[in-house]
Amino acid sequence: MNLIDAILANADRRPSHPALEQDGAVLDYAGIATQVEHRARQLRAAGLAEGMLAGLSMRDTIDYVITMLALFRVGAVLLPVDVRWTAAEKAHVIGFFAADMLLVDAPVPDLAVRQIAIADLPAPAAGEMHWPHDPDAPLLLSLSSGTTGTPKGPRVSHRQFQTRQMAEWIGLGFLSSDRFLCATPLYFGGGRGFTLSYLIGGATIVLHPPPYDAAALPGIIERQRITSLFLVPTILRRLAATGAGGADLHRLRLLISSGAALHPEERAQVMATLTPGFYNLYASTEGGSISMLTPDAPASAAGSVGRSAVMSRFEIADQAGAELPRGSIGHIRQRAPWLPDGFWNNPEESARYFRDGFYYPGDLGFADADGYLHITGRSKDMIIRGGVNIYPNEIERILLTHPAVAEAAIVAWPSAEFGEEVAAFLTLHEAVDPDALRQHCRAALASYKVPRAFFVIDDMPKNSAGKVQKPLLAQRLPPL
Repeated sequence: MNLIDAILANADRRPSHPALEQDGAVLDYAGIATQVEHRARQLRAAGLAEGMLAGLSMRDTIDYVITMLALFRVGAVLLPVDVRWTAAEKAHVIGFFAADMLLVDAPVPDLAVRQIAIADLPAPAAGEMHWPHDPDAPLLLSLSSGTTGTPKGPRVSHRQFQTRQMAEWIGLGFLSSDRFLCATPLYFGGGRGFTLSYLIGGATIVLHPPPYDAAALPGIIERQRITSLFLVPTILRRLAATGAGGADLHRLRLLISSGAALHPEERAQVMATLTPGFYNLYASTEGGSISMLTPDAPASAAGSVGRSAVMSRFEIADQAGAELPRGSIGHIRQRAPWLPDGFWNNPEESARYFRDGFYYPGDLGFADADGYLHITGRSKDMIIRGGVNIYPNEIERILLTHPAVAEAAIVAWPSAEFGEEVAAFLTLHEAVDPDALRQHCRAALASYKVPRAFFVIDDMPKNSAGKVQKPLLAQRLPPL
């Protein structure tokens, strides 16, 4: 079976079980099979063929999922294109990968690609259809969240993607009886990946895409009888700060976060106010799960991102590729059976990130004596002040322990004297004196790590995956 075969098999196994729910609409697995067949025949009639690269840029609806599954049924390769991107961002990604067509809710002006609005698809192709079933055929380009510079996207096969999903089911303990709340965009690797993973197992996915008020989530979880949920750290912090708000969350047995490690106090707050079943997953869109901090991890490991994920192994290496001993900071690298050979149509970046059977996600970190992985920052974000390496993540975590700080981002500040200085951008819960923040940092950090200045802003610039765009913050820095 390829991935779509495995999903559609649920039409026989549990035909009347709810598969997708959104705003009162419910589609069971028999309905998915019928609608995917219809949409796939429409796409064939529109000229989509096996092996073609099809961009998908639609709102986060049930129809998005049906169209994505229909692409897989035809045997096309999915190019995720975030509907929230500007026309220029879409054109950049579509042009680089030379997509054959773009499926949209409504056409986007000035895009040099054939666009097909879903409402304008032709009548389904008639007659017997021979759908592909090869599990080693390409499934999608697993794009990173960035749209500037040279796009990076490995071409992942059905088998590789299904192997990732197998590891998720084992490591995270998914159940076919779960009701999973998809509260992140379907373009985002977590939203798309967990939705497909749960569809393979025959569970129920409730779509509740952003934007929404984090304070309203507990009530939605209660009313929709949600048992499983994935949130990016930004939303999780807001939810933890508000607490359950009186909602009954006893059904919520599994809460997953990925993208950054939480501070130990934040993790404790999440487990006390929301659910004890909290997993922090260190993963990348390109490479899948790397490590996992499970609910039973000791308090001493609370600031880490856990031990190796199921079927995955991480190492710490130096610049030359030699493995470093525990306790040494270096480049994190991953080996797993689902890793592709490299980025599609990008040999230079492939040689940089895929080496000797390992994938290098671009993060720096170390493994402690018990094998728990601690991330110290992005290699490209590392600050070198007077020849000394400074890791932004360490400073950000200290700042987040101050009760007035909501979000923190540390960036390099060009300096004629030291080469780079440390600058802190903050969003706040309440006003705070910079000297108080400086003293807070000095109590936990060496003096050279204390930010030169604190810049308070209303909102952090983030991409569609919820990650802070530090290059945009660096552009705001005044000259020293």
